[in-house]
Amino acid sequence: MVISIVTRKTSVKDRAQYLWSAQDDGQMGQVTRWQTLEDCLRYVRGGGAATVALHEDRAIPTASYPHGAWLRRTFEVVDAG
Repeated sequence: MVISIVTRKTSVKDRAQYLWSAQDDGQMGQVTRWQTLEDCLRYVRGGGAATVALHEDRAIPTASYPHGAWLRRTFEVVDAG
């Protein structure tokens, strides 16, 4: 399984309205889970991720550059059992 986490900093100041970073720095995150890395890459390269980002940014605006950069980290989850 693959987990992909995208973080960004929002320009929204009213944290009571949204899920917010525990460090109170305006960071927000999106977590997705995939069966394979190829599935995740298909989502990113095929435009699905960009479409979701567009909708997210309309609902919760991203901070201005350079503070609002979107960062994706992808991890493979290994079953220890």
